[in-house]
Amino acid sequence: IGISNSSPQALLHVGTGADTPFISATALVSNAGTTNLAIRNASSNIELLNYVDSSQGIIGCATNHPLIIRTNNANRIYLTSGGNVGINDDSPTTARFTVKSDSGSDANALYIYNPNTGADAKVNLNFGLERNASAVKFIPARLQAGKEQEWTGTPSTVDGYLALQVVENESLTERVRVNSRGGIVSNGITVHASASAKYGG
Repeated sequence: IGISNSSPQALLHVGTGADTPFISATALVSNAGTTNLAIRNASSNIELLNYVDSSQGIIGCATNHPLIIRTNNANRIYLTSGGNVGINDDSPTTARFTVKSDSGSDANALYIYNPNTGADAKVNLNFGLERNASAVKFIPARLQAGKEQEWTGTPSTVDGYLALQVVENESLTERVRVNSRGGIVSNGITVHASASAKYGG
């Protein structure tokens, strides 16, 4: 069925667009230009939109209401009307981004992964601030986890470190590092050495 379309590209095709969609669709809304599909509860004044223009696609609430993404009929991602995001948390009010882990005594809430297999591979957690002189974002501090050597199939090669870097004169500098044997290095000086340390103290 085509509505305003004589060559429908789906079982239901609404709009004047004539191109074939990338995916096989049961229903298609397509125009030669900005296109949107609104779903609205007129009684509660809640409106969900799917919208595309010449440069982007938008999914969200056009009204002042939260947006929820579900799997297995349970809330998984909760976006408040003010922009806070909760993962597995329906009340992300304490921070802009909240991740609620499982309730186990040793639960994983966040996993940051770098698939690089090189001997110097590392992964960073950056913190950002802006200065008032211009709208330039700087990283004032960074937590970095990395390899101490090439990791092979031998367990004894899988050694890592955790480092704290802070900014000085617009450049990040490592100030503290904890190596795989518990040694602590600060500003290049070993402040705590493990008896069995292999790297840096």
